[in-house]
Amino acid sequence: NMIVSQDNSGDFVTIQGAIDSVPANNTTPTLINIHNGTYTEIVEAHGKNNLLLRGQSRSGTVIAYANNGNLNANTHLEIVFKANANNVSLDNLTLDDTSGFGASPAEALMIESGAGKFICNNVTIESYQDTMLANQNSSQGYFNNCLIAGSVDFIWGGGNLFFTNCQVLWLTQGGEGPNPSPSSSDINSNGFDFVNCSLTTAAGIGNCLVGRTRGITNGNTVLIQCLVSPNIGGWSSDALPIANFRNWYYGCSNLTATSAITLSNGVQLAANSANVGNASSATSWLYGWTPALSPNITAQPTNENVSAGGQISLTVGATGIPNPTYQWQLNGVSISSATNTTCVITNASATNAGTYSVIVSNPSGIAVSSNAIVNVSPVSRPVLSAVFNGSGQLSITVAGGTVGPDYLVQLSTNLTDWQTLLLTNSPPQPFTFTDTSYFSSRFYRVELLQ
Repeated sequence: NMIVSQDNSGDFVTIQGAIDSVPANNTTPTLINIHNGTYTEIVEAHGKNNLLLRGQSRSGTVIAYANNGNLNANTHLEIVFKANANNVSLDNLTLDDTSGFGASPAEALMIESGAGKFICNNVTIESYQDTMLANQNSSQGYFNNCLIAGSVDFIWGGGNLFFTNCQVLWLTQGGEGPNPSPSSSDINSNGFDFVNCSLTTAAGIGNCLVGRTRGITNGNTVLIQCLVSPNIGGWSSDALPIANFRNWYYGCSNLTATSAITLSNGVQLAANSANVGNASSATSWLYGWTPALSPNITAQPTNENVSAGGQISLTVGATGIPNPTYQWQLNGVSISSATNTTCVITNASATNAGTYSVIVSNPSGIAVSSNAIVNVSPVSRPVLSAVFNGSGQLSITVAGGTVGPDYLVQLSTNLTDWQTLLLTNSPPQPFTFTDTSYFSSRFYRVELLQ
């Protein structure tokens, strides 16, 4: 494992430096942890296999460069990050080609010819034109929980790509998204597959198209159960005649999932179509490869102070492929009912105080969270005092009780039947109110509500 940090606290100050230190044709899984910062560099994993580049945070770890066709008039060079090896993974970071609109082709990401089993998880990929390129049918990639933003042909090439739980964002009006366009006349690949993704546009953007094919025979783009913005139409007219192309969709609806949609120049698959089953499975679409990525904790649980009888609520954020499982622990002992991202304990007592952590796991590995210290404070009984104002009214003060719980103040004339005078929401201490009931004999009590 290596650490990249711009403040000289790690092993390297540049990402490329860390990659260059890995032996050529590497067979050992290698983790490169990248601390937060904007790394202004062009990065290529060339012949360095089995790499996992993991950012400290998705928005805080940014690889950015203004690289484009005006500087390097070659699709193999106008990139920010190039995967040019097998089993390269990006996790929890941002790729940003900062060339801006109208700067000609500018790829934030390129999966080079022959680069197989590329994984992009919890990553933001931003540019305008040609945002990401999977160069040929031998390029292979799996994208989970990613944002791909662009305008012109911003997902293109002849590669074999599977997207799930991703957002595809059009940045300008009239843009076209996925564009299978290899150099040969037939794509010779399963193409681009989007499953449970959302297709949206930036605010104020007019009509856009899902994509085009540039007349490439069998150029394939598939949408399975995707949510599509109403200003995004189907495929452009170069997808005609339909018999020559594989622009398929199934079970797609509007952004609120309340109404089915029809996409022009596309083929709506029937529920019993074998293509629906094949396109719904990453393993089938990717020719037998089942992507896997070890868990990564993206948000740690934090310390809590609660009063006895209150609620403990601890939360962890994590990603992984497949989705990880969770096991919370108290003082190193597993809590039988705490197996979700959130650990909730109601009516807390002193026995619930201690050190909490969570084990996050999937078949690819285990991650353990940092510790969260929970203190449970005993509830202090409040003290009531009253001052008679001479006109039958009493000014009553509640003091000394626990701050936080709701307080219910009640009145009785016989110590048997009680009526509510006041209910307060978590008041600071002390607090005072006036009783105007004018009973000649009165008793008061206060109850702490959890």
